[in-house]
Amino acid sequence: MGLVQYNGEGLNETKVVWYEGTGTLKTGEVLCYDDDDTNAPVALPAGSLTVPPTSAILPRNLRGREVKDPATAILYAVAGVVAAESSGLTGPGWVTLIVPRKGDAVTLFTNGNCTKGTTVLGAADATRTASVVTDSGYNLPALAICLQTVDRSSTNGTVLAKFI
Repeated sequence: MGLVQYNGEGLNETKVVWYEGTGTLKTGEVLCYDDDDTNAPVALPAGSLTVPPTSAILPRNLRGREVKDPATAILYAVAGVVAAESSGLTGPGWVTLIVPRKGDAVTLFTNGNCTKGTTVLGAADATRTASVVTDSGYNLPALAICLQTVDRSSTNGTVLAKFI
């Protein structure tokens, strides 16, 4: 099966990161860098950048490659959204993220009532679900604008969106 492009867009950029949470991930969920980590760095097992560690040692010196569920203190540090190949994985472990690159179309997991070209989504505290950013509150950093109209306010689900 061949690759499909839309309007000459390239493929989404992805990266593999260490997810320190314990939840089961879904395609399009938002994860943030763990830049408020206060744990001391530890030695990594040989080959752990390409193979999941086989010991109980977590890779605490992987700043920039370690992610966790969004929280108030790190909402500005969005690492990306869970790629389809990592859907269903339970942390902690290595996951593939789609890197937020301006203009790229992506599937986001949301709880919002989305209107094409109007609704803006962002990371929210204590949830991997992208939430609606409201103009009056400026409470969430903007991540993407919806590219389809679908109401996910009663049942969380995916929506096509574009990184902004």
